[in-house]
Amino acid sequence: MHLQPGASSVVPLILQDPASLTPLARAQRRADLARAHRAVGLDPKYLNLPDGHRLWFVHVVLDLEVHAGCLGFTRHLHEYAAGASPEEAAHAVRAYFGAVAPDAHVIQAHARPSSAEHPEELTFPEQVRRLDMPPQPLARTLLS
Repeated sequence: MHLQPGASSVVPLILQDPASLTPLARAQRRADLARAHRAVGLDPKYLNLPDGHRLWFVHVVLDLEVHAGCLGFTRHLHEYAAGASPEEAAHAVRAYFGAVAPDAHVIQAHARPSSAEHPEELTFPEQVRRLDMPPQPLARTLLS
């Protein structure tokens, strides 16, 4: 897989669960994404998890509707979070929403293990909600 503009690629049109890839394909995908992250100047601290932490996929329910990009207006969001436990991951998501959307209150934050095991497997690893870094709103755009 090559992530340079104009290069031929085997990137599927539909995103694949990293866990569905062969170990070799998964390692190649991670390496390609890590190169792409470095090429756009992503701070390397976002590509590593603190010791004892893992990635969690968190279903968030808010008390009011927010505009969530292509989802439109919704109360249900999905976030990636880092934590040593599901409770810690849910706390990181709650802290994020408390900082960037103080009018919205998290009614529910249910964390389950993510099939992505490493931040570099994600398209935007800087969007992983973490307690060890201050919450920041989205500031990165895709390059064309």
